[in-house]
Amino acid sequence: MTPKNSINKWITRCFLIILVLSAITSGISNLIMAHFVAMEESMESAQSCSMILKDYLGQFYSDVLISRNESFQSLRNGMCSICRDFSLEYVAVYSLDTKEKIRRYVISVADDKNLDDIMRKEFSQNEIPYDRLTVGEEAFIMGTDDIQRDIIISEYGKGITLISPYRNSDGDLVAIIDMCYSAKKENQRMIAIFLANILPFTVSLIVGMLVLLFLVRRRIIIPIRNISYSIQKFARDSSKKPERVNTPYEDEIRDIATSYEKMTEDISAYINNIEVLTRDKLENDVQMNVARSIQNGMVPEQSSLIGDDFRIGALTCPAKAVGGDFYDCFIRNENNVCIVMGDVSGKGISAAIFMAMAKTMIREKLIAGISPAAALIQANEELCAQNPEGLFATVFVAEMNTKTGALCYANAGHNPPIILKENFQYLKPGSGMALGLFEDADILDEYITLQPSEGIILYTDGVTEAVNLHREFFGTERFLETVKGMKLDSNEPEQILIRGIRDAVKQFCESCEPFDDMAVLVLMRNCRFT
Repeated sequence: MTPKNSINKWITRCFLIILVLSAITSGISNLIMAHFVAMEESMESAQSCSMILKDYLGQFYSDVLISRNESFQSLRNGMCSICRDFSLEYVAVYSLDTKEKIRRYVISVADDKNLDDIMRKEFSQNEIPYDRLTVGEEAFIMGTDDIQRDIIISEYGKGITLISPYRNSDGDLVAIIDMCYSAKKENQRMIAIFLANILPFTVSLIVGMLVLLFLVRRRIIIPIRNISYSIQKFARDSSKKPERVNTPYEDEIRDIATSYEKMTEDISAYINNIEVLTRDKLENDVQMNVARSIQNGMVPEQSSLIGDDFRIGALTCPAKAVGGDFYDCFIRNENNVCIVMGDVSGKGISAAIFMAMAKTMIREKLIAGISPAAALIQANEELCAQNPEGLFATVFVAEMNTKTGALCYANAGHNPPIILKENFQYLKPGSGMALGLFEDADILDEYITLQPSEGIILYTDGVTEAVNLHREFFGTERFLETVKGMKLDSNEPEQILIRGIRDAVKQFCESCEPFDDMAVLVLMRNCRFT
């Protein structure tokens, strides 16, 4: 499992990184600035010092060159005072003999007594040869009067020397004033300047970062953490409405919290509705299964009725769990068999109930021995009196004398059946009124005779009005051609017909969900096929 990264730790880490980087960047820039400031102060101090020394030299330099008299001591005392006032390590005055390549030290003094004694012995009125001039000395010979800076390293330590030219009234280079600062003192000065600049910035940066981190934690991290805990709790049990998220400030996070609370309310209500709908669906499924079982008892999905002189096969395919298509077939007496095919408007339980009423009424009338037309007329009257939903049913009823093949039929607005004679064709019965619409139904009995091995196919519009992916209907012509193409060379031609019709419709529709119920019934007389 991937470890959880806390946004609080992440933001704190980012703040620390920014703080360290800011401190480092500021420290480097301030250190560079402190170095230049310290150098500038050293140059300014050297400028002032050289001006004072030049005044002293203007008073005593000529006498000092002649002899070490009182003027020499006065000059020395003044230079010692300057060393102390300007915190110099030492001050020396020397002249250059560029022909002989010699530095002649006129006078040198140091603030430290031991160093002063050493310099008095080594440099005062001593000639020291050199191999080449320094950059500063060459600049003075070229005529510049700017103070030159250099770093020297000797047995006495590291120092910073600043040299200034001393010229006569004609502008000739008479001597060079050498002022030496301790590098340690300059570094201390640089550190002091650095600390004076960096400490206020660092303290203000740290305080500002801590205040900003506190505000970020208070206004952003803590509210987000509360929202996160609420979301986790809601995810564990989404059926319960989460507690209100505390967001004390009116900002975007409060908008998020408000939207989240609204969303959780909707989700909780949605889940509760789903649970209610699920329970209702389960109850409906149970009721539909019961209705399906009852309907299967009344109208089996497949049925057959076989006598000595006839064969009947039937099937139904409801579009939903229960449907409105129905058929019926039964032997009324020794010489007569009845068949019924009906289609109730609508689908579902209401259509199934109306179907059961119509089927039961018609069956009762036919068993009582009345003709198909009379049975439909009486059933229509009863259905009109008990039809609050305004449903109706198209029905085709036929009664055949199994000995003679005489077929009496009546049609209440149903699809014309197919007569299975030498040339298969649609029967064109009188189109009576559908049952359940009006009490006065104009339905009449009609007659045909079926010869041996002839028959009739009854069906509902779920066959002819089946639709494929291209929104094409199966249609009456395709239906007739399908029936004509079947070979009835079996002892069960009615089964070949009903199964062939069902398979042809399913193949035509492919993966389309059936739009309407489908029922087919086939009656064959003296079915002896070779």
